Amino acid sequence: MAEPEVFYTNLVLSHNPCPICVQAGDERPMTEQEWRDSEYGLPGSDGRYCGDCCHCLLVEAGTDISELLIGNDKLRGDEESDVRKIIELGPREQALKDLMEEWYARGNRVLPPEIYDMEFGEIAPYLKKLMGK
Repeated sequence: MAEPEVFYTNLVLSHNPCPICVQAGDERPMTEQEWRDSEYGLPGSDGRYCGDCCHCLLVEAGTDISELLIGNDKLRGDEESDVRKIIELGPREQALKDLMEEWYARGNRVLPPEIYDMEFGEIAPYLKKLMGK
């Protein structure tokens, strides 16, 4: 008899996640292979802006998150972890981050999907135009 498929949700463990991680956190539960093949990829993959600095984990759907986190002495980004705790942003990245935060503060839940096909330098002017700036 085949083992039942296990479905996972994307658990965001960062106080300042990248936009792809935010969207993945709102996604429906998927199998590990579906996550791998999705537009989000697995946490820590090249499909996410934060790449190998990602603080997300895939957890089995229905897991009580508070139980999962209690008693763990080390999470990604903690001491002795090989994943940095803070992603340092340069001035251009910080300006885009600020613009994205303004976008969300205006009540938008997700970024416009077309920005993912744009060059980095095109995104900020495009968001400013959409916000009437």
